[in-house]
Amino acid sequence: MMGFMMWMAGSTVHLFSIGITFSALWQPISALQGVGKVFEPYKDNKVELLGPKLLFIALNLGGLALGVWKLNTLGLLPTHASDWVSSLSPAQVYPFFLFASCKLNFQILFQELGKIQQLNF
Repeated sequence: MMGFMMWMAGSTVHLFSIGITFSALWQPISALQGVGKVFEPYKDNKVELLGPKLLFIALNLGGLALGVWKLNTLGLLPTHASDWVSSLSPAQVYPFFLFASCKLNFQILFQELGKIQQLNF
C-alpha cells in the first residue's frame, strides 16, 4: 500500500510527496523498534519464532529501502559532491600575475625579474 502511495505522490517535491516519503521511512523504523512487542503474544516454547521475526525484519528493511529510494528520486539525498559544497573550506587565492593571452612573453618577464634582482642588491 505504501508503494502505491509513493507512486501516486509523484517525483516532484511538494508537501504531499514529502509527507508520504517520511511516513514510508517512519513506519518501518517504528515497526523494527517494536519487533518484540509484535511477536510477544505468539511466544511459546512449542513455536519457533526466529524465521517469522527475520522475515518481519527483512520486509521492514525492504520498506525502509523503498523510502530511501523515494528520497533519492525526489533529490533529497546528498549523493553528489555539489551537495556538500557548504561544508568545504573556501578556495585559497594566491597572488599570481595573470596574462591576457595564453602565450607568455618571457622576454618581458625576464626583464622584470632582472629589475627586481637589481633592486635587491
